[in-house]
Amino acid sequence: MGTHRYASLEELNNVIDSLPQEVKDPFARQALGAKELPEGEGWELVSPDEHDSAISRINSKVPPKHVLLAEANRQRNEALDAGIEFEGRLYQTRARDRENLALVGQAAVLAITQGGAEPKDATWGREGGKEFKWIAADNSRVALDAQTMARLSESVAVRQSQIMVATRDVKDQINAGQITQLDQIGPALDERFP
Repeated sequence: MGTHRYASLEELNNVIDSLPQEVKDPFARQALGAKELPEGEGWELVSPDEHDSAISRINSKVPPKHVLLAEANRQRNEALDAGIEFEGRLYQTRARDRENLALVGQAAVLAITQGGAEPKDATWGREGGKEFKWIAADNSRVALDAQTMARLSESVAVRQSQIMVATRDVKDQINAGQITQLDQIGPALDERFP
């Protein structure tokens, strides 16, 4: 049996997350004993002899790539769902909202190309019911003409694309070994996000 000590739970998790797949197998993992040491002395991991050398080679201070990539994805999803400010209002942009905005944006473009929507026409929306309404994040109903609805939809699509490309750039940095810590991901994304 091998005994390994770590200063923090994060270091212990880095080691466990870095273990080879055969050690992560639920049956093999039961053989690992992890416990918190008394008086804040850290954490201890006891391993069977057959896994001791693999555990000894792991740098506990560096999270494995799959953990870093998962965190980049989590922060990407959070950014995508955070909403968008458009013409002084905040609109929700969760996955279903983005899908609905894309569909309504297409309908707005169709209305424009068919000549049935004039921008800010006083009669438009009163006659023929062609006014678009969208619910802002504060649950207020916002009346939008077709041009404005199309611009909102386009703004959401552009922002989504920018977030996806920014996240891909950060993942490339993770894969290249330029980002090696969880706390580096947020700032790297923040400088790229719109």
